[in-house]
Amino acid sequence: MYYTSKESQGKRYITFLVRNANLGAVASGIIFVNFTASGDYLMSYLLPDTASEREFAIVYFQILITLIFGAILGGLASIPIVNSLGRRKAMIIADVLTIIGCLIVIRSNLITLLLGRVICGAAMGLNMMVIPVYVREISPPELSGKLGSSFRICFTFGLLIPFVGTLGFLFEFPPDFLSEFVYRMPLLFASARLVNLMKRVEFDTPQFYMDR
Repeated sequence: MYYTSKESQGKRYITFLVRNANLGAVASGIIFVNFTASGDYLMSYLLPDTASEREFAIVYFQILITLIFGAILGGLASIPIVNSLGRRKAMIIADVLTIIGCLIVIRSNLITLLLGRVICGAAMGLNMMVIPVYVREISPPELSGKLGSSFRICFTFGLLIPFVGTLGFLFEFPPDFLSEFVYRMPLLFASARLVNLMKRVEFDTPQFYMDR
């Protein structure tokens, strides 16, 4: 298909919007791997070596369930947020939650650790619900197939990043530095998307305005 100059500009802008939205998919993939595969590592910070098996099981359960609980909350909250505030503002909220959660999740205190995991889980659940809707509603028919699959690709890429980051152990980086770096990686993607949404993305999807 031949595109005029204005159509080409519109196509490039839509591609930018989709790529920007999917930064949240990458952050969600990183959060999913980090927070589901880190239970044993975190136990060394929370419990002494003399802890009983019952204490270990209780804390380990709390560590694992908080992310799931937060994701459920984020998924349920996405419906009223998307309908009332729109897709763009919902992604802004998800980015703010990601930044807050990542900043407090690496702590020796159990309460702040669990709170950070709930917040990051809520951000992940919100992203998982909002991004596919946003991408579908801004994509023209000729691009919908290509752009529609981008969410799964970016989420899978986010799953891969923490595993690549663990290669740093081969180069003998300090474990504390490496773990904090891996946990902070969602901050990079959430911050980049937040800046773009605030500075470069002014409008929501056409469907949102039609519904209003």
